[in-house]
Amino acid sequence: MGSPADEATSVNGACDGDHTELQPGVTMPLLSSADFALVSDAASRALGPAEPARLLAGVVQGAARLCGARLASVAMLTEGREELELKSVFGTGGLIAEKRLPVGQSLNGTVTTTERSFRSPDFWGEQRPVVREIARRNKTRGVLIVPLATREAVVGTLAVAARAPWEFSCRDEAVLEEFARNVASPIENACLRQQ
Repeated sequence: MGSPADEATSVNGACDGDHTELQPGVTMPLLSSADFALVSDAASRALGPAEPARLLAGVVQGAARLCGARLASVAMLTEGREELELKSVFGTGGLIAEKRLPVGQSLNGTVTTTERSFRSPDFWGEQRPVVREIARRNKTRGVLIVPLATREAVVGTLAVAARAPWEFSCRDEAVLEEFARNVASPIENACLRQQ
């Protein structure tokens, strides 16, 4: 058995059988109508009329609930696209070890540059020391990170995590990706209003 870092997978590598090709190069996760209803309901609740901070809080709560996770976060790319700034968290009791993550040295950054989801059952064993240290400082082990993308570009990440080793499923990935597609533009607009 390999290390947890060796077992880390991306949605396009681990869950190819759970996607259908709509047109060459464009895939859509195979979700049941019940899954779509769950995502739609969670997005409706999160995106109700509210000031930006409440909207972001609703999104991270919705993401955690959809995936059965105890932790969730939204991070947005800064203007120079060299860092991700944490905008909202759920499940940390207000404690945040990293307010900004370097795009070139973080898993969230990798998700924004590759535009591919990432999951790992335990990334304390990650080979890259910077990533491993970020995980340890934040006391997170199992993680699922998906890109937040508008029609124009990737604008950030939506992540769910666990403090213990935890295997997020292909269904969790597909559900969180669909949720991210539903909330990306409203999140971007909310963050612009905060500035």
